[in-house]
Amino acid sequence: MSRNGIRSMIYCLLICVVIWAAVVIKILHVTGCSMAKAIPNGRAVMMRNNRTGAAWLVSFDYRDGSYWHEPQGNLRHIRRPYASRSVEPNLVPAGTH
Repeated sequence: MSRNGIRSMIYCLLICVVIWAAVVIKILHVTGCSMAKAIPNGRAVMMRNNRTGAAWLVSFDYRDGSYWHEPQGNLRHIRRPYASRSVEPNLVPAGTH
């Protein structure tokens, strides 16, 4: 097989992977289930409010099944930390927008 043939196959494969990733991310974003799955037990994950851009540190406590939301940066002076049974729908992993 020539180099051009291999190169075009690699480009096709790359395009397919990018399209597949975009579809999966869109499906997870629409269903709203990705944020709960993105937070492992006990580990704090940086999240951002998709609407306001405010930074939050979110962790999951498996003992009582709650998510702990802790504001970061200047938001600490405006909002207080709180616990809830679900992750806010506006929160997305930091660095994705």
